[in-house]
Amino acid sequence: MSNPSAVRIGAVTADVLNRLLREELVHIPRGDFPQNELRMVYNIERRHDLARDPGVSRLASLRAAIDSVQGRHPAFAPTYESAFFGG
Repeated sequence: MSNPSAVRIGAVTADVLNRLLREELVHIPRGDFPQNELRMVYNIERRHDLARDPGVSRLASLRAAIDSVQGRHPAFAPTYESAFFGG
């Protein structure tokens, strides 16, 4: 039986990607429904972005996630550590 943590996603293993995303999500706090949706969408968007291009910035992934959430919740004001994301 193969080791699922050894599965490669783009240029990194699943374990490395999971660890990276856990560390990044610390900088997007939990909150109300739209804020938690932002965390979920960022996780999905970031995984997709890194699989496609390992050099994509955290800020680019975050902006795409914010746009997605604001499309469903127009009044949503996201909370995140801007210094960490570079924006």
